[in-house]
Amino acid sequence: MVLEEGQDAVLCTLGIFQREPGTPLADMTQTLLSCLQTHGPKRLVVMSSLGAGDSRGQGDLLVKLIQRLRLKYVLIDKDKQESLIRASRLDWTILRPPRLLNRGDSAPYQVWQSANAERPPRWQISTRDAAAEMLNLLQKDNSIGQAYQCSY
Repeated sequence: MVLEEGQDAVLCTLGIFQREPGTPLADMTQTLLSCLQTHGPKRLVVMSSLGAGDSRGQGDLLVKLIQRLRLKYVLIDKDKQESLIRASRLDWTILRPPRLLNRGDSAPYQVWQSANAERPPRWQISTRDAAAEMLNLLQKDNSIGQAYQCSY
């Protein structure tokens, strides 16, 4: 990782799909946190995943089955990652998108905390919209120490 002089924030979009036990994502995050706590900057916005942390259990039966069967180890790793971030001395914000669509278009999406979505989420969002929301949260001081979900 290269930190530039005067850099005031880091956006982290680390992700890994795994089908076996292990915590490679949390391990990489610990390295990142150690670096930031020693050298700065203090502001960190992290992309996690819907289904991690206090967003666990959201969704219909199909979503819950996918999370339990296909994403089991991914979400265990994401939970550990989020725990490490929360325990850090950094000014962190976590964004939890669902399935990322590899496309550049944009559409209206919703952002919520806990289980309070305004309407049933569609469990997908474009990488463009997820990145835009990370930048949006970066600019909001009241997002520090908070976790959010986003979806169409």
